[in-house]
Amino acid sequence: MTRIRKSIPTEGAAMWWASGWSYVMPDFDKPNHSIVEWLSQNPQCIPTAFPKQKQVRAQMTEPGQGHNSFSKEQFRSIVERIERLEEEKKVISDDIRDIYSESKGNGYDVKALRTIVRMRKQDANERAEQEAILETYLQAMGMI
Repeated sequence: MTRIRKSIPTEGAAMWWASGWSYVMPDFDKPNHSIVEWLSQNPQCIPTAFPKQKQVRAQMTEPGQGHNSFSKEQFRSIVERIERLEEEKKVISDDIRDIYSESKGNGYDVKALRTIVRMRKQDANERAEQEAILETYLQAMGMI
């Protein structure tokens, strides 16, 4: 397992760095070493939040400061637009499902229809490349 660490003179230990926090931890590749066990013995090494996160949260809660300030009306407008688009997406999805049901009722194979729709979305070169790869694999398996 690859770990990001900076070796220190102490044998069997590693220095771990993360956003300004550093700890000396034992080498967990050796038997009888568990990170859970080590952290339970060294609770001071478990950060509750990184300093930058606290600073960002504080800026977000203070209204009217720089790029973190926002208008309630603008925010509400954004949320409502997203909700409206989600509703439209559901309606369109239901319409597509109805068309597939109708085609099944008329005797068409829905799985084949879905494949054709997916293939028509692709670029002609991309589709030809995928078909060539599929043919190669089928030949290798003795299926054609």
